[in-house]
Amino acid sequence: MGKAHALAYGAVRAVMGDVPDVRRVALADTPVGKADAMAAQFGFDRATAD
Repeated sequence: MGKAHALAYGAVRAVMGDVPDVRRVALADTPVGKADAMAAQFGFDRATAD
């Protein structure tokens, strides 16, 4: 579910038109290594396990 939402947030301007910029700031998952990998893959600024 998170993957679908991350991809959708990245494409919202192409679909909806004139909308504010979307910033993907933080991704949370455990273990933190998985969070780091997913954050990098989907364009999040940082990752956390908290």
